[in-house]
Amino acid sequence: MRNGFFRTIVALITVAVCATSTPASAETFSRNLRQGDQGADVKALQVFLNTYPETKIADTGPGSPGSETDYFGSLTKNAVIKFQEKYAADILAPNGLLAGTGFVGVSTRAKMNALASVEITDQSTTTGTVPLALPTEGQTANDLVFVMYPSQYSGAAGTSLSVLGGGFTATNNTVHFGDRYAVEGVPSGNTSTLNFTVPKAIPFGNYSLSVTNSNGTSSKDAFFIVIDPDVPEPTISSVSPTSGRNNTSVTITGTGFTPTGNVLRTSQKIYEDVVSPDGKTITFTITFPLDTPPGITRAPIELPYWFYVINTHGVSGPGHFTLEL
Repeated sequence: MRNGFFRTIVALITVAVCATSTPASAETFSRNLRQGDQGADVKALQVFLNTYPETKIADTGPGSPGSETDYFGSLTKNAVIKFQEKYAADILAPNGLLAGTGFVGVSTRAKMNALASVEITDQSTTTGTVPLALPTEGQTANDLVFVMYPSQYSGAAGTSLSVLGGGFTATNNTVHFGDRYAVEGVPSGNTSTLNFTVPKAIPFGNYSLSVTNSNGTSSKDAFFIVIDPDVPEPTISSVSPTSGRNNTSVTITGTGFTPTGNVLRTSQKIYEDVVSPDGKTITFTITFPLDTPPGITRAPIELPYWFYVINTHGVSGPGHFTLEL
């Protein structure tokens, strides 16, 4: 069982990537932002994200460059996730997270502020309130409910589990494991945490986690793996090579890999349905996009590149590769 193991990484190399373009209007982001929020800082966030092609809110319509709005909807959340995964070494790995959450918290704000430089002077105090007439991104009241991550990503049936998120009601929250299993009537004392027990009759497998209540239904981005306690979870014992340049072929050696259906979550991307013919090795290619503006010389850097193996047996501990760029 992995009890919050994604939060065990306590130190990483902090990398300053010079010669990256900065937004025309840089902002200092001083409050946490999440789906459903609105205000001048949300619009500033959209402007900031639209500065980078890989985190652009939308190509056309509300939220697109020049049409930014002050409402934090699902398109903004998706762009934040891309930003977090682009800078996973600075934002996700120090917090033990495998993938972006879409929640603009301390680590995300710190990274954005490091890339920006102007203070917000007109910031709305409205938090978690959907306007009566939604002007942006085709949102609905369902955006109020969201799941960021569970207290652990794997465990046996009957495990005590917590889910961190937002928009939870005082009573009558339903936690869904995929589409067939659910825990009903879960209370929340603070609207951001749900404590419950994994159903004892649920079969082994990888399930999406979502929450439904009177505010709506969250997305199914979070996951939990119900494991067989008699079958060891996957492990990573070594990585070869341990460092190299972009597009290096890397072999992970360990135990508990399945012939097919392994998921490799890295600090940059997710590899689905990865094979391991011998159950002991997985080979993949490191790919990391790094755009340098024309005419700019970038100093060599080293980036920590983390990865985990996930399958029906559970989740491995972290593997590490040093990417030389």
